[in-house]
Amino acid sequence: MTDEDQPEWRGVLMDHGLRPTEIIDRKWFHSVYARTKGGVLFEYATKSPGYTVDEDLDELGERLVLPEWLEDRRDEIEAGLPDLRAERSAE
Repeated sequence: MTDEDQPEWRGVLMDHGLRPTEIIDRKWFHSVYARTKGGVLFEYATKSPGYTVDEDLDELGERLVLPEWLEDRRDEIEAGLPDLRAERSAE
């Protein structure tokens, strides 16, 4: 999905009786959310700009990257995450 597609998709969702959110800038992509009558929340997100807007491709997944608006909660967020570090084997 592209930025150009999202307004049309919002219209399709509304045509189906759903109440989609406005388009939300998530830094790495733009999202529209809609909840079904059964309570399932769907996210319709763009492919771009992508996760390489603030990290090099070869470094993706090496560290927790947060959007600027969550940086002040970094300690709290990190405290709630499991330790996923693994021993690196000798190469």
